[in-house]
Amino acid sequence: MNKKFEEWLYKSRIMIRTGFTTESSVFVSLIDLFKELPFSMQWGVYLEFFDSVGICVNVWNAAPIIDNMWMYSVCGKEGTFAVYSETRQQAQQEAIKKAFEILEDRTK
Repeated sequence: MNKKFEEWLYKSRIMIRTGFTTESSVFVSLIDLFKELPFSMQWGVYLEFFDSVGICVNVWNAAPIIDNMWMYSVCGKEGTFAVYSETRQQAQQEAIKKAFEILEDRTK
């Protein structure tokens, strides 16, 4: 998990911090809660995060140009990267990976 994303997740209040106390205190990490979300819900949080750092992420169906293919684009001040994938979820996962690569390159 990217450190900048983790910090943003805590500050953004998109997710509520939770915890409970018993004889010994037990707290659930916000990142652990995030990882437990269905991927479709994680996708929305990732979009909000990338918007906040100036990285635009899009995924769409490439039909009627290419049947059963999904395309993603990731754009920022570095340029635009676009690739075809077989499924929407695969395109989303690849787009997230590329967006994090762009973010990491910015901090070098």
